[in-house]
Amino acid sequence: YLPADVSLSLKSLDDPFLRPAKKGIRFTPRPGDTAEINLALITVGEVDGHVLVESTRGTRGKRNVTVELLSGNAVAQRVKTDSEGFYLFEAVPPGTYTVRVVSENKTSPPSHSVTVQPTGSFEANRDFILLPHW
Repeated sequence: YLPADVSLSLKSLDDPFLRPAKKGIRFTPRPGDTAEINLALITVGEVDGHVLVESTRGTRGKRNVTVELLSGNAVAQRVKTDSEGFYLFEAVPPGTYTVRVVSENKTSPPSHSVTVQPTGSFEANRDFILLPHW
């Protein structure tokens, strides 16, 4: 008998904040036997903010800046800011993370610690202010 891989299509979920807890399972079906498969779901959240630059002309968004979401020391997600300096991490599983700006000149602003609750949460306005030399 050959094993089969089973996973859940995200398109089959009505709620965009539900995700499978695991990517899928592998089992070996047997002729004439019925298999019941339970796939656990978790509620995910989002983290967003802006990367801003202060200058004598005021504060403005900085585009194309890399922002990372870290789980421990591992990069969980990496995004670039849009034209207004906005960034968004989507489908973030529950847990505590660090959000940081990746700097090419080694002078990054302080990072943010964020916690996505098991019920799913939207952690908004985790902004970074950069010095003008960026």
